[in-house]
Amino acid sequence: MKRRAKILVDGTHLLHRCLFIMKQNFPEENYNFLRHLYLQNILYCQKTFKSKEIIIAFDHWHSWRKRLYPEYKAKRKEQRVKKEKESSNPIDWDKFYSFANRFVKELRNFPFKILQVNGAEGDDVIGALCKKIKKPIIVISSDKDFKQLLRFKHVEVFDPMKKQMIDEEDPERYLIKHILIGDKSDNIPDVKSKKTYSKKFKKFAGKPIKKLTQKQLRKLEREFLHKYFISEMCTRKSGMIGDKTADKIIAGTYKKYKLSDLKNLNSYKRNSYLIDLSKIPDALVGKIYAKYKKQQPTFQEEAIIIYLKEHGLNKLRKDIRVLEKFFGGL
Repeated sequence: MKRRAKILVDGTHLLHRCLFIMKQNFPEENYNFLRHLYLQNILYCQKTFKSKEIIIAFDHWHSWRKRLYPEYKAKRKEQRVKKEKESSNPIDWDKFYSFANRFVKELRNFPFKILQVNGAEGDDVIGALCKKIKKPIIVISSDKDFKQLLRFKHVEVFDPMKKQMIDEEDPERYLIKHILIGDKSDNIPDVKSKKTYSKKFKKFAGKPIKKLTQKQLRKLEREFLHKYFISEMCTRKSGMIGDKTADKIIAGTYKKYKLSDLKNLNSYKRNSYLIDLSKIPDALVGKIYAKYKKQQPTFQEEAIIIYLKEHGLNKLRKDIRVLEKFFGGL
């Protein structure tokens, strides 16, 4: 466990985890409780690792991955609507996203570097900085996607909910397996899955699919998904590459598929770009690093005290003192 390492927080993921904990405790939304829980997690990590630099990475709403693959995370909207209909205590997502936008700005009261970069997700910010910064880094997230970053010797990953370090014996193997299987939560299929377009999408396209270039097809998919659910656009048949099959493919003991052949597939290359954090476009990496270097947060004693009082967070006053040694004095 690296003390005095830079702390890189997966800000959006932590915000959602705190949201679900809030809903378990308060049928009516209590966003001051969410603020308390969020800051408590950050301060715990500061106290544990004694870092002099805390970077919190947030998603920007327009990810470069959606331009590459319009189906990326497209099921989430549909799943959210379904859960809202089934739940007796649904989340008001419009209210949450409005709060999230305010909260990102509110965090600038604290001596943290807040990074939200046009076209980038929080994962991209973290992946880019792990690549560019060669000093010890601790990534704060319970997201399994960050196991791949353990290939960097200067990087560790800490789960803030379980309060423990995340380990992975072979990060490179883990990444290859992840690419083969895909990621259901992000709507990334396995590399052998097959897609069939619906009649509704074919009618929307206005011409035979075969006559469209890939660029034209992706544009139409984005436009369609802006109006409709993904289930209305296409269906996918799994290639049956699951956990055990992927293990056999990597070990070279699966007769049907060879890893070397699968790596030549366009679907493997697509999944690699979507999942492998070393594949972030160079221009975006440069933009992220430039924004990181530009930010020079300061300890604003008065602003912090006012903020805590305003949102009923005085119980954090004692915990805030953990920042005193590194960023100034309260």
